[in-house]
This record gives sequence, structure tokens and C-alpha cells, in this order.
Amino acid sequence: VETAPKAGKIKKTNYIESLGATEWTLSNGVRVVVKPTTFKQDEILFYAFSQGGYSLVATADLPSAALATDVVELGGLADMSATDLQKALTGKRVLVSPSISAYNESVSGSSTIKDLETMLQLNYLYFTAPRRDEESYQTLISILNSQLANRDKNPKVAFSDSVQMMQTDHSDRTIIFNKAMLDKVSLDKALEVYMARFANPADFTFFFVGNVDPNDEAFQTQVRTWLGGLKTNKKLEKAADDKVRVAMGIQKNYF
Repeated sequence: VETAPKAGKIKKTNYIESLGATEWTLSNGVRVVVKPTTFKQDEILFYAFSQGGYSLVATADLPSAALATDVVELGGLADMSATDLQKALTGKRVLVSPSISAYNESVSGSSTIKDLETMLQLNYLYFTAPRRDEESYQTLISILNSQLANRDKNPKVAFSDSVQMMQTDHSDRTIIFNKAMLDKVSLDKALEVYMARFANPADFTFFFVGNVDPNDEAFQTQVRTWLGGLKTNKKLEKAADDKVRVAMGIQKNYF
């Protein structure tokens, strides 16, 4: 990150005695829960989640949504391609990855104590600066097309697709990963879905576990900067009822 954001403040502190964890509410609305553990001396794990996921995505946009995080991870961050980013992280033990599921969006990661700030910066960029990369997108689509070329010739696929459709009672929101689905994917729509799902960090709760001390001033400063410095709004979301239901009773499928 070229310029650090203006740091926020820890507005409220709550100690959760039953968990041995400290909960902070930051001035921008982001919730942070810190749980020190002693399982490993040089590891910090984090996980952040928010309600919403695919349930808030229009049915027509689900194919693009299914590849949204792949598109972002392969595109790089800010002005750095995925290759440039990998080179910049050489020598660091840090991992950050976004994800979107049926009813949630999330970011997870891990780092050493030394690389904690790098992990927080990567998280900051996944919220603020995903990079549009047409070349990496076309490479991804080409690879997936090659993988799907002979898919329909495999009888096991016909069986698994039938079972998948049965499990959702043949909902039109069921994503079957095939050539027809891939043809409906759009780079711009995938990025649009991603940005919508990660638009408001105040929707998220961040959990940190491992060798991390909530009373450490340096850690507090990093959290106030890279999480408290995220721009937020007051529009909090909940997962929607997407009307997808498990099939009831005896189901017979011929394939």
C-alpha cells in the first residue's frame, strides 16, 4: 500500500471471559475479536465474514459470481499483477484469500508475527483495490474451457449433476459447472459482484487467533490503521431467502 489510510479508533472494548477473547468495536463499525493461543509460537490466523453471499446476487449473475474471487485473485491488487505481487511477497510467510459462498462472504489468512502487517495490508487491498486484468481472465477461461472439453462424455458427471439438481429441488439458482455456465461469465460482472459483496467492511467481524496480544500497542495500531482505516457505510446487509429448498420425500431421477 503506497499510502496508509487515516487510522480509526477503538471505540468500545469487551472482554468475553468464557472464550478468553477481547472484542473491539472500531470507530468505522468494524468488529474485531482477538483470542491469544499458545499452540504455535510464530503463527497468527485470521478469518472475517459477513452475511449475504450468493443469496444477494441476481440469478442471471450467478455464473459470474461463481468465479468472482478467482478473477480477483488472478488479477492482482492495486497496480500489481498476481505475478508482481508474488515477487513482492518473496521471503514472507503470509497468505490472504477472499471467498463467497451461498450466504456469506469472507476473507481468511495467516502470517508469522513479523509479517502480520503485510497480511493486514493485503486484506486492506482486497477490500479497496482489486485489479481488473483482461489477460489473466482470458487465461482462466481458456484453462477452464480445456478442463470442460470432455466433461459431458463422462457418465459420472451426468450422475453428479442429477444429484446436485435433485438436492436443490431443480432450482434455477443451482450452479452446474459446465460449458453453458462458463459461456455466461463476464469479467466486468464478476468484478461488480465482488465489489458489491465486499463494499462495506462494517458488515464484517474479524477474528484473530494465535500468538497475538490484544494489549500490545503495536498490534492495536496495526488494527486501527488497516481495519479501522477502511471506508465504511451504515448499510448493513443480511442474507436473503433465495428460495432454494432441499427436495422433500422420495425423489426419482433418470439420467
